[in-house]
Amino acid sequence: MPDRNWSHLLDVPAFPPERYAKLADRLAALMKTRNDVLLIQAEAVLALEAVATSLARPGLKALNIVTSPYGAWFGDWLKRGGSNVINLMDALRRSVETERGGGERRKPAPRAGDHRAPKKAGRSSARAKKAG
Repeated sequence: MPDRNWSHLLDVPAFPPERYAKLADRLAALMKTRNDVLLIQAEAVLALEAVATSLARPGLKALNIVTSPYGAWFGDWLKRGGSNVINLMDALRRSVETERGGGERRKPAPRAGDHRAPKKAGRSSARAKKAG
């Protein structure tokens, strides 16, 4: 019986160092660039921070459309470098949802176990009992 506590994703064999140059050359050809291609072995957020830090400079104006916490961090990294950043978020300071269009407002989804009927407009039930 296989060990269910083991994952192929947690024990990935190392990429052979002698193949990095060939991979970088192929990626450069794909991107049609003569610039150096950097391959960073780390979480993707490290590369995002590197990009933001290299782009940031005083006088740079940036509109940052925040779609996740990473987008908010990207804006912070640009600001740290002196850029003038406008973060575009929805009215409740949440990330922008790309699926929602046209400025429509959605009703919040019902919470699990919330089976109450919606309240009616008018007097509260306590006042209605006193008056009735």
